Amino acid sequence: MSNPDCTTSFNLSPSCTRIVLPDISKYTRQHFVLRCNPLYQLGETASEAWFDSYGLGYTGILSGTRLEKFFGYRFCLLASLCFPDADLDHLRPAMDYFIWVFAFDDMADLGELGIEEWQCAVDTTMDILHNPDRVQPKLKIAATLQSIFQRMRQNGNSTAVRHFVEATESYTRAITQDMADHYAGHVQTFEEFRKYRRDTSGVKVTLAMLEYAHGINLPDEVMHDAIISELSLAGNEILTWANDIYSFP
Repeated sequence: MSNPDCTTSFNLSPSCTRIVLPDISKYTRQHFVLRCNPLYQLGETASEAWFDSYGLGYTGILSGTRLEKFFGYRFCLLASLCFPDADLDHLRPAMDYFIWVFAFDDMADLGELGIEEWQCAVDTTMDILHNPDRVQPKLKIAATLQSIFQRMRQNGNSTAVRHFVEATESYTRAITQDMADHYAGHVQTFEEFRKYRRDTSGVKVTLAMLEYAHGINLPDEVMHDAIISELSLAGNEILTWANDIYSFP
Protein backbone atom coordinates (compact mmCIF):
# COMPACT_ATOMS: atom_id res chain seq x y z
CA MET A 1 0.00 0.00 0.00
CA SER A 2 1.42 3.37 -1.00
CA ASN A 3 1.91 6.16 1.49
CA PRO A 4 -0.89 8.72 1.49
CA ASP A 5 -0.63 12.25 0.15
CA CYS A 6 -1.41 14.88 2.78
CA THR A 7 -3.98 16.87 0.85
CA THR A 8 -7.01 17.10 3.12
CA SER A 9 -5.76 17.59 6.66
CA PHE A 10 -3.35 19.76 8.60
CA ASN A 11 -2.75 16.84 11.01
CA LEU A 12 0.14 15.06 9.35
CA SER A 13 0.12 11.28 9.64
CA PRO A 14 3.40 9.57 10.59
CA SER A 15 3.07 7.63 7.32
CA CYS A 16 2.85 10.79 5.22
CA THR A 17 5.80 11.11 2.85
CA ARG A 18 4.78 14.08 0.76
CA ILE A 19 2.47 17.08 0.81
CA VAL A 20 0.62 17.98 -2.39
CA LEU A 21 -0.10 21.68 -2.72
CA PRO A 22 -2.87 23.04 -4.94
CA ASP A 23 -1.76 24.44 -8.30
CA ILE A 24 -3.22 27.93 -7.86
CA SER A 25 -2.05 29.15 -11.27
CA LYS A 26 -3.89 26.24 -12.92
CA TYR A 27 -7.14 27.56 -11.47
CA THR A 28 -6.55 31.26 -12.06
CA ARG A 29 -5.40 30.95 -15.67
CA GLN A 30 -8.82 29.52 -16.52
CA HIS A 31 -10.35 32.89 -15.74
CA PHE A 32 -7.55 35.47 -15.92
CA VAL A 33 -5.25 36.01 -18.87
CA LEU A 34 -1.69 37.05 -18.00
CA ARG A 35 -1.02 40.37 -19.72
CA CYS A 36 1.93 42.75 -19.67
CA ASN A 37 1.61 46.51 -19.97
CA PRO A 38 2.80 47.50 -23.48
CA LEU A 39 4.62 50.48 -21.95
CA TYR A 40 6.79 48.17 -19.87
CA GLN A 41 10.18 48.74 -21.51
CA LEU A 42 9.72 52.50 -21.79
CA GLY A 43 8.71 52.73 -18.16
CA GLU A 44 11.45 50.41 -16.89
CA THR A 45 14.24 52.44 -18.51
CA ALA A 46 12.93 55.66 -16.97
CA SER A 47 12.23 54.09 -13.59
CA GLU A 48 15.68 52.57 -13.16
CA ALA A 49 17.29 55.85 -14.22
CA TRP A 50 15.13 57.67 -11.66
CA PHE A 51 16.22 55.34 -8.87
CA ASP A 52 19.86 55.55 -9.88
CA SER A 53 19.71 59.36 -9.93
CA TYR A 54 19.55 59.38 -6.12
CA GLY A 55 23.09 58.07 -5.90
CA LEU A 56 24.59 54.68 -5.21
CA GLY A 57 21.43 53.05 -3.95
CA TYR A 58 20.29 53.81 -0.45
CA THR A 59 23.37 55.00 1.44
CA GLY A 60 25.44 52.47 -0.49
CA ILE A 61 23.33 49.48 0.54
CA LEU A 62 22.60 48.74 -3.12
CA SER A 63 25.73 50.14 -4.71
CA GLY A 64 27.79 48.73 -7.55
CA THR A 65 27.20 45.10 -8.49
CA ARG A 66 24.52 44.75 -5.81
CA LEU A 67 22.50 47.45 -7.55
CA GLU A 68 22.90 45.67 -10.90
CA LYS A 69 21.74 42.42 -9.32
CA PHE A 70 18.84 44.27 -7.69
CA PHE A 71 17.65 45.65 -11.05
CA GLY A 72 18.03 42.13 -12.46
CA TYR A 73 15.06 40.99 -10.40
CA ARG A 74 12.87 42.95 -12.87
CA PHE A 75 10.57 44.70 -10.43
CA CYS A 76 9.29 46.91 -13.24
CA LEU A 77 8.21 43.81 -15.16
CA LEU A 78 6.29 42.69 -12.07
CA ALA A 79 4.55 46.08 -11.95
CA SER A 80 3.71 45.81 -15.66
CA LEU A 81 2.10 42.41 -15.10
CA CYS A 82 0.16 43.71 -12.10
CA PHE A 83 -1.07 46.86 -13.85
CA PRO A 84 -1.44 45.97 -17.56
CA ASP A 85 -3.92 48.74 -18.38
CA ALA A 86 -2.22 51.68 -16.65
CA ASP A 87 -1.05 54.60 -18.76
CA LEU A 88 2.56 55.72 -18.47
CA ASP A 89 1.81 58.55 -16.03
CA HIS A 90 0.34 56.00 -13.60
CA LEU A 91 2.60 53.07 -14.46
CA ARG A 92 5.79 54.99 -13.69
CA PRO A 93 4.93 55.78 -10.04
CA ALA A 94 3.83 52.15 -9.65
CA MET A 95 7.16 50.91 -11.04
CA ASP A 96 9.07 53.36 -8.88
CA TYR A 97 7.15 52.20 -5.82
CA PHE A 98 7.89 48.55 -6.52
CA ILE A 99 11.61 49.36 -6.70
CA TRP A 100 11.29 51.46 -3.54
CA VAL A 101 9.44 48.86 -1.48
CA PHE A 102 11.85 46.05 -2.36
CA ALA A 103 14.83 48.29 -1.55
CA PHE A 104 13.15 49.23 1.73
CA ASP A 105 12.57 45.56 2.49
CA ASP A 106 16.24 44.82 1.74
CA MET A 107 17.26 47.47 4.26
CA ALA A 108 15.28 45.63 6.92
CA ASP A 109 16.49 42.17 5.93
CA LEU A 110 20.17 43.14 5.81
CA GLY A 111 20.03 44.15 9.47
CA GLU A 112 22.59 46.93 9.03
CA LEU A 113 20.52 49.32 11.16
CA GLY A 114 19.83 48.93 14.87
CA ILE A 115 16.21 49.00 15.95
CA GLU A 116 16.42 52.65 17.09
CA GLU A 117 18.10 53.73 13.84
CA TRP A 118 15.53 51.79 11.89
CA GLN A 119 12.61 53.37 13.78
CA CYS A 120 14.06 56.82 13.09
CA ALA A 121 14.34 55.99 9.39
CA VAL A 122 10.75 54.71 9.34
CA ASP A 123 9.42 57.79 11.16
CA THR A 124 11.18 60.12 8.71
CA THR A 125 9.92 58.14 5.75
CA MET A 126 6.32 57.85 6.90
CA ASP A 127 6.22 61.56 7.73
CA ILE A 128 6.43 62.10 3.98
CA LEU A 129 2.99 60.56 3.55
CA HIS A 130 1.47 63.12 5.93
CA ASN A 131 3.66 66.10 5.02
CA PRO A 132 4.50 65.49 1.35
CA ASP A 133 5.31 69.13 0.62
CA ARG A 134 8.05 69.40 3.23
CA VAL A 135 11.63 70.10 2.23
CA GLN A 136 13.19 67.03 0.62
CA PRO A 137 14.74 64.95 3.42
CA LYS A 138 18.39 63.97 3.33
CA LEU A 139 17.49 60.34 3.95
CA LYS A 140 17.39 58.90 0.45
CA ILE A 141 14.76 56.29 1.12
CA ALA A 142 12.43 59.06 2.32
CA ALA A 143 13.33 61.35 -0.59
CA THR A 144 12.47 58.68 -3.15
CA LEU A 145 9.11 57.96 -1.52
CA GLN A 146 8.39 61.70 -1.52
CA SER A 147 9.01 61.80 -5.29
CA ILE A 148 6.61 58.90 -5.85
CA PHE A 149 3.91 60.21 -3.54
CA GLN A 150 3.92 63.73 -4.98
CA ARG A 151 3.21 62.33 -8.45
CA MET A 152 0.48 60.06 -7.10
CA ARG A 153 -1.27 63.00 -5.46
CA GLN A 154 -1.23 64.91 -8.73
CA ASN A 155 -3.01 62.30 -10.85
CA GLY A 156 -4.62 59.84 -8.42
CA ASN A 157 -8.07 59.97 -6.86
CA SER A 158 -8.10 60.85 -3.17
CA THR A 159 -9.61 57.53 -2.04
CA ALA A 160 -6.95 55.44 -3.77
CA VAL A 161 -4.20 57.68 -2.41
CA ARG A 162 -5.58 57.35 1.14
CA HIS A 163 -5.75 53.57 0.83
CA PHE A 164 -2.14 53.61 -0.37
CA VAL A 165 -1.07 55.59 2.71
CA GLU A 166 -2.92 53.23 5.05
CA ALA A 167 -1.43 50.13 3.41
CA THR A 168 2.10 51.53 3.43
CA GLU A 169 1.84 52.42 7.11
CA SER A 170 0.58 48.91 7.93
CA TYR A 171 3.49 47.48 5.97
CA THR A 172 6.15 49.53 7.79
CA ARG A 173 4.60 48.82 11.21
CA ALA A 174 4.68 45.09 10.55
CA ILE A 175 8.27 45.20 9.24
CA THR A 176 9.32 47.14 12.34
CA GLN A 177 7.60 44.64 14.65
CA ASP A 178 9.42 41.81 12.90
CA MET A 179 12.73 43.56 13.47
CA ALA A 180 11.91 44.27 17.12
CA ASP A 181 11.05 40.60 17.68
CA HIS A 182 14.30 39.56 16.01
CA TYR A 183 16.44 41.85 18.17
CA ALA A 184 14.57 40.74 21.30
CA GLY A 185 15.12 37.08 20.45
CA HIS A 186 11.37 36.48 20.27
CA VAL A 187 10.28 33.67 17.97
CA GLN A 188 6.81 34.47 16.70
CA THR A 189 4.09 31.89 17.05
CA PHE A 190 2.50 30.66 13.84
CA GLU A 191 -0.51 32.91 14.37
CA GLU A 192 1.71 35.93 15.08
CA PHE A 193 3.73 35.25 11.94
CA ARG A 194 0.58 34.77 9.89
CA LYS A 195 -0.86 38.06 11.16
CA TYR A 196 2.23 40.15 10.42
CA ARG A 197 2.95 38.37 7.13
CA ARG A 198 -0.32 39.68 5.72
CA ASP A 199 1.24 43.15 5.93
CA THR A 200 4.95 42.43 5.37
CA SER A 201 4.25 40.50 2.15
CA GLY A 202 3.36 43.70 0.32
CA VAL A 203 0.09 42.36 -1.09
CA LYS A 204 -1.97 45.07 0.60
CA VAL A 205 0.16 47.86 -0.85
CA THR A 206 -0.04 46.20 -4.26
CA LEU A 207 -3.84 46.18 -4.09
CA ALA A 208 -3.79 49.84 -3.08
CA MET A 209 -1.47 50.62 -5.98
CA LEU A 210 -3.88 48.76 -8.28
CA GLU A 211 -6.60 51.23 -7.30
CA TYR A 212 -4.28 54.12 -8.13
CA ALA A 213 -2.73 52.76 -11.34
CA HIS A 214 -6.06 51.80 -12.91
CA GLY A 215 -8.01 54.79 -11.62
CA ILE A 216 -10.35 52.75 -9.43
CA ASN A 217 -12.36 54.81 -6.94
CA LEU A 218 -13.27 52.15 -4.37
CA PRO A 219 -15.61 53.53 -1.67
CA ASP A 220 -14.85 52.56 1.92
CA GLU A 221 -18.25 50.86 2.29
CA VAL A 222 -17.25 48.51 -0.53
CA MET A 223 -13.66 47.99 0.60
CA HIS A 224 -14.73 47.14 4.15
CA ASP A 225 -17.74 45.03 3.17
CA ALA A 226 -17.51 41.65 4.91
CA ILE A 227 -17.44 39.63 1.68
CA ILE A 228 -14.92 41.90 -0.04
CA SER A 229 -12.73 41.86 3.07
CA GLU A 230 -12.76 38.04 3.12
CA LEU A 231 -11.91 37.89 -0.59
CA SER A 232 -9.07 40.35 -0.05
CA LEU A 233 -7.73 38.33 2.88
CA ALA A 234 -7.96 35.05 0.95
CA GLY A 235 -6.16 36.54 -2.05
CA ASN A 236 -3.53 38.03 0.24
CA GLU A 237 -2.77 34.73 1.94
CA ILE A 238 -2.76 32.73 -1.32
CA LEU A 239 -0.19 35.09 -2.83
CA THR A 240 1.81 35.42 0.38
CA TRP A 241 2.09 31.73 1.12
CA ALA A 242 2.80 30.87 -2.52
CA ASN A 243 5.62 33.42 -2.49
CA ASP A 244 7.07 32.01 0.73
CA ILE A 245 6.89 28.42 -0.51
CA TYR A 246 8.55 29.25 -3.84
CA SER A 247 11.21 31.29 -2.04
CA PHE A 248 12.06 28.57 0.48
CA PRO A 249 15.64 27.37 -0.15
